[in-house]
Amino acid sequence: MGKRLTRFGYCEARLCMPTLLAAPGEIVRGHEFHYSDFIPETPAVYGLS
Repeated sequence: MGKRLTRFGYCEARLCMPTLLAAPGEIVRGHEFHYSDFIPETPAVYGLS
C-alpha cells in the first residue's frame, strides 16, 4: 500500500471469456482508484484499455 493513489480514473474492459457481467467481446465500463498495485498470477478474463 502506498500513501498516494497509483491509479485513478475510468477504464473499459473487453471480455475475453464469458462471465456473469457480459459475453465475450462485450465492453464493460467502470472507475478505479487504488493505493496499491499487484501482479496477477492467473490468466486474464478481460482486457483493459
